[in-house]
Amino acid sequence: MKRNRQWVSLSLLLILLGSLIFAFKVVRLGYPPLPETESVAWSLQARLKLIPEQGPVRMSMLLPARPSGFNVAQENFISRGFGLTLEEEVMSRQADWAIRRLRQPKTLYYRALIIPDTRLRRFAARPDYPPTPELEEPFATALSDIVEEVRAESADTETFSAAMLARLIGAEPDENMDLFLSEVDSRLDRIRLAQTLLAGAHIPTLQLHGLRLNEDLQRAAMETLLAVY
Repeated sequence: MKRNRQWVSLSLLLILLGSLIFAFKVVRLGYPPLPETESVAWSLQARLKLIPEQGPVRMSMLLPARPSGFNVAQENFISRGFGLTLEEEVMSRQADWAIRRLRQPKTLYYRALIIPDTRLRRFAARPDYPPTPELEEPFATALSDIVEEVRAESADTETFSAAMLARLIGAEPDENMDLFLSEVDSRLDRIRLAQTLLAGAHIPTLQLHGLRLNEDLQRAAMETLLAVY
């Protein structure tokens, strides 16, 4: 009788544990509870190709760090022969691979299953208020003129930022903006210029790096975006 009670207790414990795991996957991870039910998920894959060099080799890659509105349900690393360590902070995660000697080209793989989770709304902390950029002439005067003109046409930080960015991407920039644009050669240069212009009004900004998710996406490069506070 005592053994039967132990088996019953163990069975109930396993049933409870299985139910909790099932509930967690359905409620927290968004897994479909029934065969005919569908759920949205993205499979994110990255490939890193290493070329042999003399001496120890170390490779690092930033990982999804609790992205706002999404949840990393599963991660896999394929890196046979390499040591792997993960560095995690509040809003930053990084994978570090290392090997003593690499004799031939090697490809490392990373795979993550990303699911939507509207309850997750994590954002990086607001950066400090930036000081006025120290620029040489005529850029310093041009920045001052642009800031004063945009400030006169706006009511608060939001409208100021929108007006400044509109001038930056406008089809017909004035002579002051055209002076700055003459130094722009890439999208990243334009983002850095936007940060400089907004810093002229002490508005904090932050560069963000990510992917735009859609159903037909097969290959994608990381995009740099600008967050304005």
